[in-house]
Order: sequence, then structure tokens, then C-alpha cells
Amino acid sequence: MEMVRIVRVVMCAVFILSATAAFATVVVETPREEGMLPYTSELLKERLELLTGESVKIVPAGAKKADVRIRFDKSLEKKLGLEGYRLSTGKGGAIISAAGANGLMYGACGLIEWIMAETTPNLINKQDVDIDFPVTSGQAAKFFRSMPKTTIDDKPYYSTRGVELSNLSLGVADLIDTSKGTEKYNNYSNVKGGFSESAVVWKNWCDWMARHRMNFITNWPYSAGTNWWDLANDPMTKGTSIYDADEIDRAAKVREDLFKYARSRGLVPYLMNYVPGAASPAVCKAYPEIIGVSTETYYPTPYKLVGTKAVDMFRAQIKAMMRTYPSLGGLHLRWWGESFLSKGEGRKQLQDLALAIIESAKEVRPDASCIMSGYFRSGGTREFALKLPEGSIIQSKWGLQIHTTPRYMGLGGDWEPSPDPAVSFDMIRNVQKPFLISQNLPGEEYHSVGGVQYRSLAQGVNKYFLAANEVPNLQGFATVSGEKDHQWITDTNYITIARLNWSPGKTDVSSLIRNYLTTYYGPKVSEPAFKALELTQDAMEEWMLDFGGVAIYIDCARISNMFGLQRIQGLDPAQIKERLPVVAEEAKKLAETYQLLAQAEPDVLSEGKASYSDLLMQTKFYADFIESRRLMTDAFNDHANKNIDGMAKKLRQLKEMDSQMLQLVKSKPNISDDFEMEGMKTAVNIPPAVEEEIRQINGLLRVDVISTYEIDAGLKRK
Repeated sequence: MEMVRIVRVVMCAVFILSATAAFATVVVETPREEGMLPYTSELLKERLELLTGESVKIVPAGAKKADVRIRFDKSLEKKLGLEGYRLSTGKGGAIISAAGANGLMYGACGLIEWIMAETTPNLINKQDVDIDFPVTSGQAAKFFRSMPKTTIDDKPYYSTRGVELSNLSLGVADLIDTSKGTEKYNNYSNVKGGFSESAVVWKNWCDWMARHRMNFITNWPYSAGTNWWDLANDPMTKGTSIYDADEIDRAAKVREDLFKYARSRGLVPYLMNYVPGAASPAVCKAYPEIIGVSTETYYPTPYKLVGTKAVDMFRAQIKAMMRTYPSLGGLHLRWWGESFLSKGEGRKQLQDLALAIIESAKEVRPDASCIMSGYFRSGGTREFALKLPEGSIIQSKWGLQIHTTPRYMGLGGDWEPSPDPAVSFDMIRNVQKPFLISQNLPGEEYHSVGGVQYRSLAQGVNKYFLAANEVPNLQGFATVSGEKDHQWITDTNYITIARLNWSPGKTDVSSLIRNYLTTYYGPKVSEPAFKALELTQDAMEEWMLDFGGVAIYIDCARISNMFGLQRIQGLDPAQIKERLPVVAEEAKKLAETYQLLAQAEPDVLSEGKASYSDLLMQTKFYADFIESRRLMTDAFNDHANKNIDGMAKKLRQLKEMDSQMLQLVKSKPNISDDFEMEGMKTAVNIPPAVEEEIRQINGLLRVDVISTYEIDAGLKRK
């Protein structure tokens, strides 16, 4: 199977060392009792060889001559903390100093970016350079041998910066080859051998996060995918898993190796699961006395939490887990779905269980921490938060506001691409615990093909940065990832949120994106492409709030649900007439976006043509999709005006356009969550009913505003 990279890696080159070749020597000066992250020297060797065109030799501390020296300096901790660093350069080379191992690694990244900024032509702003921007082999050879004298002190603004891998469950079936389990929750395990992609995905993200100065990683299990009872073996919980003990052990070894890898990149690994989580068939069969239904739940909770049996089993399992994974940094607990208790005694039982889980983890590993997310907007937050032990972190989603303007009255988002995270200052302050705001990139519930949203990210983060005194316990903005390589979407969104977590007050996002476009596609393309991406955000930020008022939200995180399913059900003629110009304006903006990109395509650098083609294709999809909504709305407006001929003409156009878009979706693996990661050639996870709908290409005609008979009659008349 083709191994797939989640993020684009800077071009690498191979150099042959001649007898006269000069060495750029990296000296790691670290006390013997201190650890040194291996990725620091690996990264320096790889990138300095590329930038200088010379070989790089790694030598131990104490060398008499070196071009780059890496030093632990505990005296810097007071000023820069353990993650900050000091970079000193001059004609004699560079010195990277820090009080902690992460600081040294981030200092290495800082040196690489500084050299890139000083030697890369056509940059808009030297300050806003990303370590993964393309460079030319040897471009810094002369500069590196005579660097100007400078001293740079740098440290992170937010202390907790990480990625949550939303489609990477860490369940048994997701990590090892097994025939057990009726459903696999990892998007990479639905094809033969796909489970092996999990480790590749995890490690690639760990590398990317290290380069971008992030410090924690966690999974997003989607309920039973990472089930409590499948994660470790303990005598008290024997028989609770559908997997044999040896399979649990084999998967646990893979899991622990992934946690170790994260540690080697300076990341604290968390294991995410729902509280209480789903009861497996094995639990139901072996322990019927702890399975029940609570009337105090949003969905039925499978555990009877009154009494001690279920809680004691959870305690035993958590302790076994913490013993099994010595590299695990902590637990990420979440309330949602079947475990979402709405009020009364049910809520108290769930909170007590969460506290018991955290307490049990700390009994085995006192250093273990906890991220607690979900259900923090409906009351009870402060009282529960105050019970959490020190070091616990509370997390809430970005963009869950309920709109009050007439057009959006009553609508609420879920990770929507909104410039306002809408997490109240009062709530953040009142919990009196470190606090994270998580945003899905691209916005999961509101973007089915991903979308550029760096501007809304910058505006949202800036709001809290400017009000830092009002939310002193805000620790950062966690990033929820779909893991797939959307190329330009992935790059622009992720480099933005990484940089804003590190230095929100110093980062000029527009310069960062322009520099991205310049280095990947060329200076002639930068401005028209930047204008196109800005127009895209103008249109999509408006569209995604309520789909123009003509496409009702029904799990629009899936491409298949963007078509059909009674999208304009319930709209009367007056509403259709009112929404038509809104949709038309958004369609116009995206049409202009596509034209800008198409006109600039001849000037794209040769190495950027494949990526730019992807950008052009996905922009065309956006433009065609919203144009199809305009046609649909206009067709029903014609119907209201008794213009059946006009309606029939537009419906024919719309049906043809949808057919083309659906074929495009099926041909492009990275275009939506319905398809596997880029590199896998076949579409999966499409229910048979949806396949039938795709074959018929009749989704948009299945509406209740007028009858199917009237639509067919109109088409036949024309």
C-alpha cells in the first residue's frame, strides 16, 4: 500500500560528499543527565544540508569547532520558560540555547526559519515564514558561512498547543490485523491492510507538530472505536472485550510505540475516550447487572452507575491502562452521544465517574494529566471544574453560538468557520482551570470538502489575545484535524493556527499566506491567488452559517448529504424569492474566485502545478455547488411564478451539473470525509442507499415543495 504523507514535506536532496567538501557541524552540548530529543539533530541535519548544499556532521558536546552549537542553559528558564529559546548568530556560526529539550528543538526550527527568511527571494515579510516552505538547494550556502550578528529570544504565548486527530481512532481493529469487530472506526482500516496506515498518520503528524512548535497530541475516537475494555487486560474486567487477551496485548504494544514516538517529538500524548462510553456486546453478555438505561440521558446510557460494580470495573480498567502505557501523558475525557447526560441525578453520576477515572489514573501515575471536554455550556461547569485535580484542562468547542439576527434566528453551529469562537469570557474565567478552545480544520460539521478559513481563525484568536486580562486561564487553541491532505487548504489553515498559538500578537496572517503562495506557486501567482482565497472566505463564511437558507443542515459533513434529502423543504415562495439574491451573490464570488485562479495558472512554478491543479479543481467544485443551489432556488422561484418552462430548463442544467460534481467527488479521494485519505484509489464508506442516489442523480429533485409529478411534467413539456 502506498504510504501517504499527511502534510507536505519540504523537497529533499541527496548530496555526494567529496574529499574537499566543507562540513556544517552541529554540536549537541547537553549535560549527560539531560535528555535530548533526537528529532532536533535529525531536523537540523536534513534542513541545513538542503539550505547550504553541504553535508552535515553531528558530533558530541565539547568539540573545539562547530558551526551550530546546541546548549542547555537553565538560567534562561526564568525569562523564557522550558519551551522558549535564545538564538545567537554571527560569523562564527549559531548558538541555540534553552532551559528545556523542547526549547532546544524549537530553537532549531527558529534557526532554520531565520535562514530561510534571509535567503528566500520575493517574500512579502521576512518574519512570516513557515519551516515547510519550499527552498532551493544551496540557497543559503554563502549566507550560512557569514551570518550577521543577531540575538533572538522567543517563547510561546499559549502553553498548550496541540492537534486532535478526528478520524484516527486507536481501537484494536485500527491498529492490528483482526477479523473481529463488526465496525471499524478508523477511516484507514476499511481497506485491506489499511490498519497499518494508523502508525504512519500518527508519526507524520508528530513530526509536523514538532516542526510547528506544538506540544500535545490526542485522538478523537468517535464513541466505541477506542473502547475502554479493549485497551488493557485486567483480572476484574476479563470478558468485557470482544477481542482476545493476546489481541489486546498486541494492539497495546502498537499504541505504546505511538505514544513513545510522540514523546520523542516533544509531545504529550493523550488517549481520548467517551464517558462512560459504549458497552460492547461482551460487556452486555458477561455483566448484565451493570447494563441499564437511564431516563436522565439525551441518549440511553448503557451503564448502571448507581452502586459500586460499574465504577469499580472502570477504576480497575483505568489503573490497568496506566500501567500498560508508561509513555501516556494523560486521559482526554469527553461527554457526548450516548453518554450525554442532560440533568439531575444522571449528570451527577457521570461527573462522579469522570472524577473516579481521573483519580484512578493518578493513583498509578501521579504525573498524569486530564483534558475534560464536552457539555460545558449548559450549567454545572464551575462546580464540577473546581473538583478536578490541579493540572486538569477544560476544553470547549469553537463557534457554538445561537444566532439572533433575523436570517439566522435560532441557528447554532458546531465548529463553524466563524470569526467568533463564541466561548464566553465569563465561562472561561469561572471554571478557574486551564482552558482550551478547539476548532476543527476544515470545519467538520460545516465543510464537506474542506475550506480555507485562516482569516476567521486569525480574527477569533485575536479577539481573545486582545482580551487576555479577561481570560487569564485560556491556555490555547486546540486543532481538531481530519488528517487528510487537502494540500493548500491543509497548509494555510494549519500553519495559521500553529503560528497563532505561538505568537498571536506578532503574526501577520496575510503575509504568512502570501509568502506561502509565493514560495509554492511563484511571485506572479501570489496576489491573484491570495485575492481568490480571500473571496472564497467571503463567500463560504456567509454560506456556511445557514447554507444560504436553501440547503437545510442534515449532517453536511458528508458530501452525500449535500444533495437531495429535501433541501428546501418548508420554504414558501416569499422565502425563496428572498434567498435567491443571497445565493446568487455567493455563487458570483466563487465564480470570480475560479476565474482569478484559472487566469493565473500559466504562471505557476513547475513544482507547484500539481498542487495548484488541486486548488483549481476544488474551487471549481465549490463554485459549481453553490451555482447549483442558485439554479435550484431560481427553479422553484419560477415555479412560484408559474414559469414552468423556465423551471424545467434550470432543473435540466442543475441535474447535469450535479452529475458532473458527483463523478468528480468519486474520482478525487481527498475531497470529502466519505472517501479515504489521499493515495487510496477507491471510494469507501458510501452506504448502498447513497450509491443508488448517486447512480440516479436525482437528489435535487426529491423535494416536497412541489410534487415529483409536476417536476416530471415540466421536464417533459420542455
